[in-house]
Amino acid sequence: MSELPNIEAPKCNDASRNPAKRRDIVRAQLISTRSFAIAMLLLLTVDQGLLNCAQDPAWKVNPRISANQLVREVIHNQLQAQIDDQTLWRYRDLKEKGGRSELRQVIETKDGELDRLLDVNREPLTAAQDQMEDGRIQKLLAHPDEIRKEQRTRREDNQKEDQLLQSFPRAFIFQYDGVDGNLIGLRFTPNPHFHASNRQELVFHHMEGTMWIDGSQKRLAGMDGHLTSRVKFGGGLLGHLNQGGTFSMRLKDVGSGHWSLDSLDIQITGKALFFKTIGLQQKERCTDYSPIPENMTLRRAAQLLREESRASLQPVKPRSTRN
Repeated sequence: MSELPNIEAPKCNDASRNPAKRRDIVRAQLISTRSFAIAMLLLLTVDQGLLNCAQDPAWKVNPRISANQLVREVIHNQLQAQIDDQTLWRYRDLKEKGGRSELRQVIETKDGELDRLLDVNREPLTAAQDQMEDGRIQKLLAHPDEIRKEQRTRREDNQKEDQLLQSFPRAFIFQYDGVDGNLIGLRFTPNPHFHASNRQELVFHHMEGTMWIDGSQKRLAGMDGHLTSRVKFGGGLLGHLNQGGTFSMRLKDVGSGHWSLDSLDIQITGKALFFKTIGLQQKERCTDYSPIPENMTLRRAAQLLREESRASLQPVKPRSTRN
């Protein structure tokens, strides 16, 4: 059987709600088809479109796809892009944690990332602080194993994140929750039939929120969530996360279909083993993305970082002299 044409769902107007007029619309479409089988499929598609039109605010994207199926496709695209997209970027990373903010310039290379501190608490570095950054980076260049070790750690963290992301379609029930421009909102609540396989997945039973999807590229554009109840690890003996914790994440296309972190806001508290306080209050914002050559080396990256830091150094105040 030939592939069905992509039929746009009818608009929600008076004619579509009138049974007699709706039959006329369906009959007219049936006449234009070549076979009875295709006609029946078209009829089902039209009825589904009318139903979505009345109940689903995001029906215009694709009236034939369920919210959970859309999530599966988006996550597949997300994971595949991480394999296919090997472009390198430079950007600025602002992190706020424990009342302290640090702005860093980051440059990616095929051998790992290299970063340099530019300011602390919105104040440019002093000459002494900048000199310390020189020493730290030169030490890394002299011992590249440290950079490779950090790269392995980052890769392992990314793999754990990918595994959690793959669990999302099974761990949650998704429903369309409106559109905002090109963004599709998907409300998610815990799936009672999901069985967590590790401590990280256990949190899913206590979390709900909204996932934002870019409709044109079918990519994850953001997520907002909160803990609806206390999360206990090992029955509470190994620790817990408090009810009411929140998180918010936004991703963006920084160019050529490359999606990267735009902002992150985590406000979660709890207790760990031996009553250690868990403080996950942190904010992060990444800006000024620009692509760099694929042959970028660590030594060249260090040189570029040093040149940029010189432009933002805190001026040295002249010493006062006695008359």
